[in-house]
Amino acid sequence: MESEDILFNEALVFIITAQQVSISSVQRKLNIGYNKATLLVRRMEEEKYITAPVYNGKRTVLLNRSFKFNVRAHLKYKAFIFIKFITAIIVKK
Repeated sequence: MESEDILFNEALVFIITAQQVSISSVQRKLNIGYNKATLLVRRMEEEKYITAPVYNGKRTVLLNRSFKFNVRAHLKYKAFIFIKFITAIIVKK
């Protein structure tokens, strides 16, 4: 679950920076399969980060570029917590 959240956050940073979203672009950028990219894009839509596809299949990103810094800070915090957790495990051994 944690790795899925990190992947989702990376996808958010990408679409906010690019200000456009497609399943294939998320797939290429994150080096993941089509099904996984579809799930990420659907989750973004459910959480109202992007619009549903319109008649031509295009979606609109509903977040501006300033939001990406909050996502990056969140990713750094999660990485810090993970490293702290791993260090605690190693020290106990």
